[in-house]
Amino acid sequence: MAFQSTPHPLPPTTIHPSRTKTHRIPSSAAHDFLSAYLDRATTDPSLQPDSTLSGHGPVSANTGSTPNLIIHNLKRVQAGLAGEVLGRDLTFAKLEG
Repeated sequence: MAFQSTPHPLPPTTIHPSRTKTHRIPSSAAHDFLSAYLDRATTDPSLQPDSTLSGHGPVSANTGSTPNLIIHNLKRVQAGLAGEVLGRDLTFAKLEG
C-alpha cells in the first residue's frame, strides 16, 4: 500500500438556514411517536439499535432472554411520558431522611 502525503478531502457539507431550527413538541406527541416506534421495533429488526445486516436483510441480535438495553430505556422514557412513576428519586430520598 502506497503512502499518501496529502489528506483526503472532506465530504460536502450542507448548512441549513436558521429557519429550520428544531422546536419542542408536546409530551403527548412525543409519547405517541415513541409508542409507534416501539410497536414497530418489536416486529421490524431494522429498527432495533443492535441489528446487523445479513444477506436476507436486517437481523436483530437480541433474543427474548437477552433484552436490548436501549429499547428497555426507551420503554422507561415512554412510561415517564405517560405519567408513570417508575421509582423514587434517590436524591429526594437522601433529603427526607
